Amino acid sequence: MFEIKFTEFNFRDFMDFVLNLADRHGLGQVRFYPEKNEFFDNIQLTHISPTRDIEDKKGFAWAWSKKQNDVRKVSFDQFSDDDTKGVSISIDLDKKTIRLNKIRGVSSVVVEELAQKRFANNTTVQSKTRQLTKDVPKDIPLFLKYLLAVVAVLGMLWPVYTYFFPVKMEITERDQIYSDGKKVTATSTILLSELLSKALTFDTVVERQDFLTKYKGEIVSGESVVAEISRAGSDFLVDFNVNRQLITCKRDGGEESEKRLLLMKGKRINFAGTFSYTNFYGHGLGLDNCSLEQI
Repeated sequence: MFEIKFTEFNFRDFMDFVLNLADRHGLGQVRFYPEKNEFFDNIQLTHISPTRDIEDKKGFAWAWSKKQNDVRKVSFDQFSDDDTKGVSISIDLDKKTIRLNKIRGVSSVVVEELAQKRFANNTTVQSKTRQLTKDVPKDIPLFLKYLLAVVAVLGMLWPVYTYFFPVKMEITERDQIYSDGKKVTATSTILLSELLSKALTFDTVVERQDFLTKYKGEIVSGESVVAEISRAGSDFLVDFNVNRQLITCKRDGGEESEKRLLLMKGKRINFAGTFSYTNFYGHGLGLDNCSLEQI
């Protein structure tokens, strides 16, 4: 059992946490118990988001986001179809905590690691910033202390800046993409980071989905850090993040492949694979037939 503190509650992270438990650990059924359930219908109480879209009005994530000032505590049970595995979790927005109350058939270490990844990132970043300013020797001039503090803050804000001001896109001419007013020449390899950056420039979810669907089956490549390695039958699933999106890279198994992949966890890699797009929001962006090279 565990209890994790968070600084801010993000509904996208909350939805991804539930979807990750469903996709990775077979906990495909869910039932929510908000402190005021009159705001929710039965579909919302049994679905985090049927379409895996944060704006899906049939999902609990959307409904709670609209009533978060009234509903401050939510518990939920998530379990497998045969009910052999399950967890009971509670979230308190006032205390800013997520707590594992009960668990069966699943490792609590796995669930805690996933909760840390989704809910504790802000706390970790802030603690590192405080440590940086705390360790500055007292005899350093005041203006240098301010300079170091500014550098620390800019380091925290840089991911936010790149999110709202993504790099210009240069991939293929199939979608009539332009760079500096000129049509881009088609290439055989597409950078996945630029593909996702371009998707974020569209105003609606439908536009983003339509855009990404056009690239299904294309070879994409890029660079990232391996976050997790798991096995599904004879295949290995290698997870990493690109432009704040979780990517699952499917790779054929085998003894030599296993040895290599175990060494790659936490390491920076070059990757390339066939883009098997399913849904822009939540767990769903995937690559098939991956090649992975440790940098």
